[in-house]
Amino acid sequence: MEIRASAWRSSPHISSVAMMAGLSLLLMPACAPAQTFRTGAWVSVATLYDDNLLRGNDLRPVPNQGDVRITPSLNVNIKRSFGRHDVYLKGSAGYDFYGRNDRLEGERIGLTGSGRIALGARCLADLSATADFHQTDVADLGVIERNRSRGRIFEGAFSCPKPAGLYPLLTASRTLVDNSSDLRKPFDLRSYVVGAALVYARPSLGNLMLFYSYGAIERPNAAVSLGGLKDETRIHRAGLRFERDVAARLRGNIGLSAIFTDPRLPTTPSFSGLGWQSEIIWSPSPATSLTTRFARDVRGESSFGVSFIVDTKASLIASRKLSARTTIEARAAFARRSLRGETQREGLPLRVSDRTTELAVSLDYALTDAFHCEVELGHSRRTSATDFYDYRSTRAGIRLGYRF
Repeated sequence: MEIRASAWRSSPHISSVAMMAGLSLLLMPACAPAQTFRTGAWVSVATLYDDNLLRGNDLRPVPNQGDVRITPSLNVNIKRSFGRHDVYLKGSAGYDFYGRNDRLEGERIGLTGSGRIALGARCLADLSATADFHQTDVADLGVIERNRSRGRIFEGAFSCPKPAGLYPLLTASRTLVDNSSDLRKPFDLRSYVVGAALVYARPSLGNLMLFYSYGAIERPNAAVSLGGLKDETRIHRAGLRFERDVAARLRGNIGLSAIFTDPRLPTTPSFSGLGWQSEIIWSPSPATSLTTRFARDVRGESSFGVSFIVDTKASLIASRKLSARTTIEARAAFARRSLRGETQREGLPLRVSDRTTELAVSLDYALTDAFHCEVELGHSRRTSATDFYDYRSTRAGIRLGYRF
């Protein structure tokens, strides 16, 4: 039910910022259910039962690992136009209540405000700010611990697009993630990216982008635990991205880049390799769609100690409108994380790498135009290089939404 950066899709240039900034992985929530309503404002109550919410296993048994989470939320998906300028607000703000593990209770906020400002005859400035506040997944903590992750992402892009021909694109982004737990403060994250691209647009061909970006991932509070050394990784990306709507039934984009990292810690191995981002949407009929997404990139992590992560993801989403009021959706996702420069916490083994697979199916039914009901079943499994972090989890949930 996370909506990280989802509102960026309202602007193609903000989506380009995310790709150039290495945030493509945030744009593809693997098994997040579809929104109950497409536009407007509505209230919802989500009830989720997870038989292994605390992510325990035989090596790490935990009490009360099965639990119920109830999340009432206020949700918005709004667009307003002021002359030639557009403003968007998308996301939700709610609070998590738990049946047994009340120490994990807290706010769950995922809101993105974005805007497109027209400058002159044909130039555009796209701006975006995202707030993402939630309890860190216990699977990433390694222990049962209350930790509120508070992330803020700021994005911007400037361009003077043409319907046909060449034009430049400038981008910048800044990410800040703070942890509420004192034990997690050394893992607070800071990162930035600046980039430039040359876009070639041709109606019969599509858009082709040649881009370069430079950025850094920093852990400003890690110096004490690392003996005074600064944990910073500088990242260079250069590549191509192609985007085209082939027809009403097929559209998508694909990007390929070369990634080079330069970690400042002598103990952190560097990474040089290919990154990619792809999204293909096929609609064989008005009632059916199939979406595939693939991504590989380098990113930071604030839940545990690591200089950076090489993150690879793939997902498949199939949606079918059964009737005017009923939609069914099936989702499958795979993620692999390779950790570089991992900091060992006392009493816990290193992670090294892990793989996570998720399967889910949901059914959305509109009882009336204002009242929707969604049910979901899902299963997750993680296997890591050390069995200590393995888990299996099966969940069932129902969400009721009422639009004003």
